[in-house]
Amino acid sequence: MTRPTSLRQSSPGFTRAAWTEFWDASVSRGDHRFRDDRTADRLRAHWNGVFARQFRPGDSVTLLDAACGEGELVRRARSCAEPVADFDLSIHCTDIAAAAAAAAARPGSGEPVAFPVVADGAALPFPDESFDCVVSQFGLEYAGPEAFADAARVTSGAGALHALVHRAGGAIEAECRANLSLLDAIGQAGLLRRLDRLVGLAARHAAGRAAPAALERSMAAFLAALEASREALHGADEGAARVLVQRLVQDCATVAGQLDRYAADELKGWLAAHAADLAAYAHRMRSMIEAACSDAAVAGIVDNLGQGGLPDVSIGEVTTASGAQVLAWSVTASSGRR
Repeated sequence: MTRPTSLRQSSPGFTRAAWTEFWDASVSRGDHRFRDDRTADRLRAHWNGVFARQFRPGDSVTLLDAACGEGELVRRARSCAEPVADFDLSIHCTDIAAAAAAAAARPGSGEPVAFPVVADGAALPFPDESFDCVVSQFGLEYAGPEAFADAARVTSGAGALHALVHRAGGAIEAECRANLSLLDAIGQAGLLRRLDRLVGLAARHAAGRAAPAALERSMAAFLAALEASREALHGADEGAARVLVQRLVQDCATVAGQLDRYAADELKGWLAAHAADLAAYAHRMRSMIEAACSDAAVAGIVDNLGQGGLPDVSIGEVTTASGAQVLAWSVTASSGRR
């Protein structure tokens, strides 16, 4: 097999760290779902169509959800398979983050078991042509172009690969940029850092170890950060980050006004957890933006799919319900031998 074509030179460690940190910190946190309901409906309809074509009565299908995240496609596949008569579905799911793979594989009552595998999307630990159906939603592109070649390698000659890929300039990338802009603004305002200092000074002041003037200066600095955060919120686009930050700003304001009601150690732990959570969220948004593929990058994906054994490739688009904005590239590939 020839060497896969490179699309960009970014460090693979960047996206690995971003996703592992995110999933380890907060598997399936609703705060971090950046899609609105209409976008989710469009993506769900796309996959309903894919699985309706792949799942036929009396068949047996081996399926791989590559770079599975929390397992949205695993759940969709199970749902679509359930009403198909005499149909047997065997599922594997892989992700670089162990917490994500475990979450994806977790079945509901009576659902088919999925087998979780921790793996780099560009180095899948399966023999050639292992799966009848390989799927990925906003996953393979994070691992780079080699991931498409390797996903093609493990797709059977009679099977097919289906992927949704982030599109540069698309609606989802635009929302990621808006989320990141707000998160960066909150970081620059120093909201959590200023409150952490205020909590520490308040505790020392209560113990007679800090001057009132120092506490007053710390409170003034926090209030300035709070006002800057509110201004950033006022100018922010609607989205998941805005909801998350709005709640956090309100909570910080409440805490600062009632410092004597809380233990300093507990508050500092609470602040540290929120700081880590926001950092992981920002890393996720950055990695999504970097992974978004241009026309040239998609041409590289096509090339890598062919090198992996799936030369028959169709590239389409998934759009918003109105058709006014593109949500994602749609990639379908097969060997052409079916």
